Amino acid sequence: MSNVGRKKPPPKRAVPRSSYHATGVLLENIRDEFKMVAEAVYATREKVDHLDKKIDHVTSDLTHSITMVRVALGNVETKLSERINRVEDKLGQVEDTLGAKIDKIGERLDRHEEEIVHLKQAPSH
Repeated sequence: MSNVGRKKPPPKRAVPRSSYHATGVLLENIRDEFKMVAEAVYATREKVDHLDKKIDHVTSDLTHSITMVRVALGNVETKLSERINRVEDKLGQVEDTLGAKIDKIGERLDRHEEEIVHLKQAPSH
């Protein structure tokens, strides 16, 4: 077999030692930066977990406070309703009393008017 017509493969280039060293340094830098990113992600996750707990605590406090306000408002509503009912009852009594008094006064006026009419019609002496 002859090697006529066949091309020779290109010669392998020798990689200088400094390239291996530079590549190693770059990989070490990448590894360090990846470690820093991983630590930052872990720290962020811890902060998020802490904030989630705080949010849950605040939500719980607000829910309790809202419940207490609703109970208090319900009590106030009940007391106001009872008070309004008492005032309306008292007002009804006052209306009845005044109505009775006005009726009596009306009757007296009617009698006095009748007496005045009789006196006017009576012969004078």
